Parts: sequence; C-alpha cells; structure tokens
Amino acid sequence: MNEIIRLIEQWKAVDTTMSINQIKDTETFIYSRYFTKKVKGHKSNKIEIPIKRGAGCVLESVSYGGEHLVSERNDEYLVNLDLPRFPLVGQILAHTINDIKSYETADQKTEVGKLIGEIQADHKRSFLTTLEYMAAGALFGKIMDGKGKILFEFKSTKNPINLKGKDTISFLRDIDTQLVDELGKYQSYEFLAGNNFLSKLWEQCVLEKLDEKKTAFWTVKDDRRCLEVHGIVFFPYIATYKNTDDEVKKFIEDDEAVCIPIGVDAFITHYGRADHIKAVSMSPQQFFSAIDNHTRGQGYDILSETKSIPICERPTAVIKAIYQA
Repeated sequence: MNEIIRLIEQWKAVDTTMSINQIKDTETFIYSRYFTKKVKGHKSNKIEIPIKRGAGCVLESVSYGGEHLVSERNDEYLVNLDLPRFPLVGQILAHTINDIKSYETADQKTEVGKLIGEIQADHKRSFLTTLEYMAAGALFGKIMDGKGKILFEFKSTKNPINLKGKDTISFLRDIDTQLVDELGKYQSYEFLAGNNFLSKLWEQCVLEKLDEKKTAFWTVKDDRRCLEVHGIVFFPYIATYKNTDDEVKKFIEDDEAVCIPIGVDAFITHYGRADHIKAVSMSPQQFFSAIDNHTRGQGYDILSETKSIPICERPTAVIKAIYQA
C-alpha cells in the first residue's frame, strides 16, 4: 500500500472527530459569549425544548405548518424540533497525494495531518459562523432552522424601558427592577445596543457630566469598542435576518437596546449525533468528522457535520430598552 494512503486511512472517525472538536474555535461574539457555557447532547434527532413563559411571554409567530410543534405545560411552552443538520465536504485528491509523495518520509505524516487539519478548520469556521447567526436569533426570542428561516418567535408583552426623559441612574434602576421581577433576584448584566441608542445615551452621560466624573467612558472590552456607564457595559451591535415574509430586518433597531443578564441559566446549545454510519457507535459530539473514499478512486472526502441549535429558554429575561419620544 502507498505510504500516503496508509497514513490517511489510519485516521479513524474517533480520531478525526476528536481532532475537529479540539481545533480552537474562531471567536464569535454572541454564540461564544452566551451559548457555550451550557450544552446538551442528544442521541435522537428530535428534541423537546422547554421555553419558560415568564410574565408576558407570548408566542408571536409560527412558521407555516409549525403549530403542531408547540404545546403548553404549566409555565412553559414545549417546542418539538428536528435538530438542523449542517454537513460539509472537503477533498484530498490524487494529485495532492502525489505531491506529498515528494516529501521526505519523516515529513509525510506531518503533511497529511496538516492537510486534514486545514480542511477541518475551514469546516469548523463555517459551522461557527452559522451558529453565531442562529445564536443572534435565539437571543432575541427567535428559533431558526438551518436555512435561517424563523420557525418560532417568542416576545414579551411588557413595554420597553424608555431612556428618553430619564437620567442614567433612573434608567438602570428600572432595568434592575424588571430583572428582579423576572429572575427573583438581582443579576449583573450588559447591553447590546443600536447606534442611535448609544449616541443618545452618551449625550445623556455628557449632560450629567458623567464623562468628567469618569463614571461614563468609551473603552475596549473583548476587542470591541463599547460604552461603560456606572459600571454597565453597552456593546454596539448591528446584524440582520430575514423574517417569515422574506424581508431583511435588524435584530436591534438603531434606537433600541437589549439587556442581557450574565450568568443566568437561560442560554443553551443542543446538539445531536451526526448522520453518518461511523457516528452510530459513538456518543453524540457537537462536531463530527470522518474520512471516506472519494467517488471513482479520485482521492478522499473529509466529511464534517454538526447538528446544533442555540436556544434562549427564558426570552423574557432579555429586556428591551428604547430611546423614543
């Protein structure tokens, strides 16, 4: 057997799966920040997700044909879903194998590992980009399928907390009160905010001379420029999605902000076992990878897959704020 082929074929599915899971994650903002601390693996493709109703939590919209997927139990909505599947394929073709044969024997194993690792790293970056988009939706009460379509949307009937006409302490005190009402205790928090909201907040800070007192200032946290006011951080956030009418909408409008409680058991990522024969005998892994023969002996396929969905289980714990006349 050709030495290069032997080196490739000695990679078993358990090895390739371990490899892709050990690749350092590309830093995402919302997914990494909120949805990686609590993860749950499933053997089945079908999962039941409890969504805590909380005060004023309503099911705002359901995709066509999705009504039968939602039921109610006590203080929860129960959502039944198939885990979305994201498969990717990379290839090591025969001409690449021929090129590696020109290396010294000692370098061939290193080069094969490097080649497989590069393909897996590309796949994982793609997976994490998708999960970041889905996490942004989840943070705002939207459950999306693998194509970005909104399946369900949960919203609060409570009025947003309006910054206009309030000093900064009063505004934050209103946030504190609503969080305690929802969570039963005080919780630390931060904000994601639209540009106009941030501008108006900064104007209010200057009006109160907080900039001179050094209790409000622009800074950089986690490689992002942000505004800190009385110890509370406001991150600018701009991202869009398509609604059920295929219209492009902003997750946060320019004059809006959302308060995200930190350390609350509200954000989770569910994942399942990959749809591959080599995954059947393995415990569920968030990222799966395997090597198969390519069609007609042209080389090898590097198959990678994730079945993952980020969910916010307490939509009313994410509080909306506005600046509006």
